[in-house]
Amino acid sequence: MARLMSSPTVRIGILLRQRQIRCRVLGTHRLEDAQGHVLGQISEDTGQLEFRPRNTQPAIFAWKSVLCKAPTREVAERHMRGLPPLGEDQSWEIQTVGKTWELVGGEILDSREWWVLTPPFDDDEECHAWCHERGLSHMQLVPAVRHPPRGEIACQAAGITASGLETGALFRIMPAEPRGCRIALSNVVVGIDFHWQHLETHHLRGALEILVDREGNLAAVNELPLEAYLCSVVGSEMKAEMPHELLKVQAVCARNTYLATAGKHHLGEPFDLCNDDHCQCYRGSSRETREAREAAISTWGEVLIHGNRLCDTRYSKICGGISEAAHSVWGGPEIPYMTPIADIASTAPDRVEPPLDSEKKVRAWVDSSPGAFCNAGAHEVPRYLQYAAKYFRWKVQLTREDLERLLGRLPEVRVGEIRELVPRRRGASGRIEELAVIGADGEAVIGRELVIRQALSESTLFSACFVVDHERETDGRLRSVTLRGAGWGHGAGMCQVGATVMAIQGYTHEQILTHYFRDTQLTLLYEQPTNWAAVLDHFDDGDFSVYDRCWEASNCYEVVGCPVYERLIGPDKGYVPDAKRTKMYLDCPEYHLQSEGD
Repeated sequence: MARLMSSPTVRIGILLRQRQIRCRVLGTHRLEDAQGHVLGQISEDTGQLEFRPRNTQPAIFAWKSVLCKAPTREVAERHMRGLPPLGEDQSWEIQTVGKTWELVGGEILDSREWWVLTPPFDDDEECHAWCHERGLSHMQLVPAVRHPPRGEIACQAAGITASGLETGALFRIMPAEPRGCRIALSNVVVGIDFHWQHLETHHLRGALEILVDREGNLAAVNELPLEAYLCSVVGSEMKAEMPHELLKVQAVCARNTYLATAGKHHLGEPFDLCNDDHCQCYRGSSRETREAREAAISTWGEVLIHGNRLCDTRYSKICGGISEAAHSVWGGPEIPYMTPIADIASTAPDRVEPPLDSEKKVRAWVDSSPGAFCNAGAHEVPRYLQYAAKYFRWKVQLTREDLERLLGRLPEVRVGEIRELVPRRRGASGRIEELAVIGADGEAVIGRELVIRQALSESTLFSACFVVDHERETDGRLRSVTLRGAGWGHGAGMCQVGATVMAIQGYTHEQILTHYFRDTQLTLLYEQPTNWAAVLDHFDDGDFSVYDRCWEASNCYEVVGCPVYERLIGPDKGYVPDAKRTKMYLDCPEYHLQSEGD
């Protein structure tokens, strides 16, 4: 197959909706305006740069609902013909999203989709209610910008000007050369809405744009080559000690995720992907290791394809023993290479095949502990993976008052005193697609895997694969519910812990990829380097990890509530973790190493 000659440039959204952005540079950089005019040279001696919005006005936009995401225009048109007729002043719309990647020989790899959209509405809630009234299957809301945001940005920095520098709606910080230059961006939120949400400082390769976002606040966007971006993603999603074949799997999946989803996940935003779990984790050079760089570079240009389409290689932490179909999680048509599979050796005696198509099967499944690849407690695994055992099977208890407070956040759930939670529909892995909330005043149904997980937790429930046990008072009123579940994450595509165990057991990265993504093949999208040592040397341009911050060095999921974190980044540094989301600090060797030095 013909090959592209170079790595694409990526744009990653790091911060959004900020009233202040602070950063500093390592190495020599220049500060530019939107037209590329150099406003000044900046270096480590410049110190901190501070950006603030000034006289800004938010964008004016309408809201549309996505009703279908089709792989071809013909499928989208067929779906649209089945929709109810509209009035004279309204019409359905088909919008093409995503990209094609043209090979040198003229062949095309396609990642486009055709989205069927509703007419525009001035208010997102109005759009949602309009769909609900008509019984339309709503997938997501997307903005349609009518007028872009306007305003200025003020920059305060020593050596630029003492009083601050105003420009239009964009500043750009550009490195003088790729090697040895980083931008240290402060107060980046990591793990948004999950139990480990916290702040970090990210050291970023490439350029950083500070611009006015659609709400009239500030956004920070990092622009850099795809392969450089992957060096960080591999280290952000995986630990350096993990097997090389596993790190190669993560590199291919991350490359595919970018190429297949750019222009879709953040439609209308000035970047391709965000830096957090919503897209994929990117923590800059603070997470780069030599092992991560070697894995990314050794798979340079490798992509997974199904026919002429780039695979959308989604992944989650722990599937729980059976992976989920992509369409069950996100809606839309079935994706042939992302179907439910048993995440266990084919010869295993306790192998259970999907679908789990009855409540009895799901209960038996949740109560079992099969030797699935992602069951860390069933295998000899290194210490760094032992944390995963508690997420393979888990239990959460909620009182009726807890339920009513949590579900009261959803405007569609107004059922009075809650009496029962009833799964109405499940996917093949047992993950709930529709959950009925039955109360004294009626019934409401919550749909979508992620919405259900967010509805039943202060942050996000580990998984939607759970059964409900009801505990009642003597008069029959609901006292509490116990949710007993399997896995951590949406469960579609690659299971990261399962893939890790497969690599430990000697599977190659190609075998792991084709286990999770069926009927696919690896190919090269663009040419690989001929001098691997020179490329590694180019990327190995200094140590920018923040080793005095153990949670950054170890990808810690127990950081919130940790005394080390609270001491270095806590309330005195301007960030107070959500008390409802705070977990008690767990015993960890990183903390003991820190405290011994105090």
